[in-house]
Amino acid sequence: MTVLSKLESIRKVMVERDLNAWIIPSSDPHQSEYVANRWQGRAWASGFTGSAGTLVITEKEAGLWTDGRYFLQAEEELKGSSITLFKMFEEDVPTVEKWLSTTLNKGDIVGLDGLTTSLKSFESMEEELDKKGVSLRSESDILDTVWSDRPDFPDSQCEPFPLEYAGRARIEKFKALRKSMKEEKIDIHLFASLDDIAWLFNIRGTDVHCNPVIISYAMVTHDDVILFIDTAKMPDSMRATLEEDGVILREYDAIFSEISEIESGKKLLIDPQRTSIALVAKIPKDTVTIKKENMTQLSKAVKNEDESAGMRKAHHIDGIAITRFLCWLETAVKTEQMTEVDAANRLAEFRKLGADYEGPSFDTISGYAGNGAIIHYTAEEKTAATLKPEGLYLVDSGGQYAFGTTDITRTIALGPVTERMKRDFTLVLKGHIALASTRFPKNVSGTHLDILARKSLWDFGLNYAHGTGHGIGVKLNVHEGPHGISPRWIETRLQPGMMISNEPGFYLAGQYGIRIESIVEVVKDKEFENFFCFDTITVCPIDRRLVDQDIMTDDDKIWLTNYNLWCVEMLSPHLNDKENEWLTMVCEPLL
Repeated sequence: MTVLSKLESIRKVMVERDLNAWIIPSSDPHQSEYVANRWQGRAWASGFTGSAGTLVITEKEAGLWTDGRYFLQAEEELKGSSITLFKMFEEDVPTVEKWLSTTLNKGDIVGLDGLTTSLKSFESMEEELDKKGVSLRSESDILDTVWSDRPDFPDSQCEPFPLEYAGRARIEKFKALRKSMKEEKIDIHLFASLDDIAWLFNIRGTDVHCNPVIISYAMVTHDDVILFIDTAKMPDSMRATLEEDGVILREYDAIFSEISEIESGKKLLIDPQRTSIALVAKIPKDTVTIKKENMTQLSKAVKNEDESAGMRKAHHIDGIAITRFLCWLETAVKTEQMTEVDAANRLAEFRKLGADYEGPSFDTISGYAGNGAIIHYTAEEKTAATLKPEGLYLVDSGGQYAFGTTDITRTIALGPVTERMKRDFTLVLKGHIALASTRFPKNVSGTHLDILARKSLWDFGLNYAHGTGHGIGVKLNVHEGPHGISPRWIETRLQPGMMISNEPGFYLAGQYGIRIESIVEVVKDKEFENFFCFDTITVCPIDRRLVDQDIMTDDDKIWLTNYNLWCVEMLSPHLNDKENEWLTMVCEPLL
């Protein structure tokens, strides 16, 4: 089926249901960022394959909303689809609900799948649409009717996450959670988000591509801990261990009846961003529903000593692979015919040589020249660019290891580059250094620090259309909160133990993209009491040959020299003579 025929099939069902619009988000019943194939309905219906976006279909029109990471990709993938691209957060671009309010008439009805829509999203849309007299209705998914070859539910086996890597036993986590619940007088805590459940229960799975989670729900009371999961996915040994720790196992869909039978007057905590409206609809009316962030979010974000050690070990192993790849690529591009896909595949081969490597943490972004300017670009066999011994190549990739998760971006020259390229690379690097080397007092949010990464670019009238930093899981999701670094307000304050990416960039459409990303850990500052700073844990050199030293300060040069010399110290014992020769060259001191 073409996109046009898919849209028409959806519209036919809309007519049968007396709906004037249908909304398809990018999420699953657990409001995940990355979803299993079964819930990639927005991509199926629109042809846009980015991880974030919302498709809206009316009787005669269709629109796709996505953010700055995907503008160029969406423009390309939506060609000929009849779907209009709406660039979120751009000036004069309406939100989904604003557009629907102006497009529809009073009395019209908008439908959506209640399982894949969070309570927060539903209430926000409902409030705006109500002003126009337009109704919002939670329905069963239209895609179940029109998507004939829709993938089945994922069926990976539940796996333990060892205590030596988790640092805290699940029964300790249950105890701490119950203490917080008692302090806030909460009787029941409902969990729908997969990474919170995986962290709380010290379990992992492979239900979602690149994300080691398993499809499940959970409820915690002061007496019981219930895990709702397809029990066929639970090995006997895993079942015994969980039950020994007091976990009650119930079938996945039993969550709906369990919620509907909550005793009168009980106080139930739900995270409105991570709980579907379909689940919320089952809550008895006499339940006191508390809407706030999952109590595990902050605990998961602040890594303990064992988690931190595992992450640092993973980044060391990963750095060896990336460094070996970059050395190989510089020579190979001059002698071999290779595409962006070939390069990404070779990087995967280098990673597989590392101890305890289990797979990628997301699909590698391998972008040469103009494709590097597509922020979340995915190279495909049929359309991948051929690498040449000139210009810029951007590679953003990550690995899942038995004890940690990595995410790293390096931009390198494959040969001669222009002075503009060097200038722009240096401006991005200056922002990266400014953030990596800052110290800040307690009670600072990542939003307060975002300008540090952008100022050098702003001084030249340049910017980038994505956040500067995201949290990262421990053998979990490559993106996690509640902290981050972004111009949009983030309430959560940074504190020691949090790990976060430092990734400013610049993108010149059709020509090149530049991003420099490392993971940093928030640590206590050694000089000033009540101050924190960042410790970079990513171990991979930043090529000094792309640096325009005329716009680098002495402090910038000292930071880059020290960082690269640390990389040499950490990496050189694991590299061969040729690789060490390359490493020494790209890490030559600037001072």
